[in-house]
Amino acid sequence: MMPRRTNFPGLAACLAALVLSAAPRAVADDAEIALALYQEAVDLAKEGKYEAAIVLFEKAHGLGAPPVVLYNIGKCYQDLDDLDEAVEFYEQYIEAPDIEDAADVEAIIEELEATPSPVNLETIPTGAVVHELLTDSTRQELGSTPLEITADAGSHSYIIEKEGFKPKKIKLKAGMGKPFELEIKLTKKAESKSKKPKGPGLGLFFEAGGGASLHVFKGVEFAAGGEASLGIGWRFARGMDTGFSIALRSSFRPYRLTAVGEDRTYGSLLTAILAVPAFQLRLHERLALEASVPIGVAVLTPLDPLSSTTEIELVGGTIQDGGVPLFDVGAGVALRIGIVSGLYAVIQPIHLHILVPTTTWQNDTKALIDIDMGVRLGFEL
Repeated sequence: MMPRRTNFPGLAACLAALVLSAAPRAVADDAEIALALYQEAVDLAKEGKYEAAIVLFEKAHGLGAPPVVLYNIGKCYQDLDDLDEAVEFYEQYIEAPDIEDAADVEAIIEELEATPSPVNLETIPTGAVVHELLTDSTRQELGSTPLEITADAGSHSYIIEKEGFKPKKIKLKAGMGKPFELEIKLTKKAESKSKKPKGPGLGLFFEAGGGASLHVFKGVEFAAGGEASLGIGWRFARGMDTGFSIALRSSFRPYRLTAVGEDRTYGSLLTAILAVPAFQLRLHERLALEASVPIGVAVLTPLDPLSSTTEIELVGGTIQDGGVPLFDVGAGVALRIGIVSGLYAVIQPIHLHILVPTTTWQNDTKALIDIDMGVRLGFEL
C-alpha cells in the first residue's frame, strides 16, 4: 500500500471569501458552519479518528464547502484501508471544475488500484493443492490449504485439487488491497465401478450348452437329434463390447441312421472338434449379436455293432466297426445376453454344419447337413 499522507488542505481562505461575498445571511451562516465543521474534521483526522472526521467532512460538503472536502474524505478512507471508497471520492474530486492537482490525484488513484489483494484460502477438507492458471495455459503451484497468498491487481483463476475429490475452479479480481476470505467445500468423486482392462490375457471364457439338431440326409430326408457342447476361448473385447473372439469347442450329436436295404436303424455319435472364430457386435449394455464360422474335424462313430455288409447311405460308403472321419464347416448367428458380471447366455437360433467325408470327397461324396439350435451358458474371467 502507498505511504499515508497526513496533510489536509485548508478551507479558511475559500470559506472566508464566501462569507464576505454572500448576500443572504443564511448563506453566510452556512459558510461559517461549514468552516467550523471542516476545521473540526481536520483536527479529528490528525488524531486518527477517521470515521468521525468523515462524518463532519460530509456535513461540510453538504453546506457548500468546496471540492477539496471530497479529497479529504478520500484521504480518510485511504487511511482506513477502505480503498474502494477512497478511489470513489478521489474521482469525485478530480471531476469537479478548476481542479489544479488533478494529475497528482489520478496518480494516487492508479497507485491504489494497483495495490495487491491478500487472499486467505481454506478448503473442507484441508490439504488441497492450489495452482494458479497462467495466461500461457500453464499452471503454477502455490501450496496446500489452508493457504495465504497475495494476488496482484487483475483477474486470477485458481484450480483446487485433492485426491478423491472433484477439482474446483475459482476466479477473482484483485486490486485496491481488497481482501478475500474464501472457504471452499470440496465434493467427493462418485465411486466408479472398476472396469476390467481390455486386451489379450484378460478375455478367457468358458462355455457349455446343449440343444436340438435337425439332420438332413441324402435324398432330403430329415431326422431330429440332440447336441451337447463344451468350449474354451479368448475374447478380445470385454463384456458386451464389439470385438473378436476365438474358441475351441467340442460338440457331441447323436444320430439314428438307417442302413440301405434294411428295415432298422443304428445308433451313432458324431464328435466334432471345432475352431470357432467369431465377431461380436454390441447392441446394448447387456446385449450383443454374434456371428461365427466354425471349422474343424468330426468323427461319426456307430454305437451299435454293424455287419461287414451294412451300408449307411448317409455319407456314402460302408460304415463298419470303425468311425468315419469328416470335415465340419459351418456358419451361425447367436444372441449373447449378459446376466451378471462375467456370466452370460448365448441363444443360437441357427447354426448350419456341412459334413463332408475326408476319404470319399472326390468320389461321389454324399454330404450331411446339420442345422443346430441351442443355448449355451458362459463365464468370462
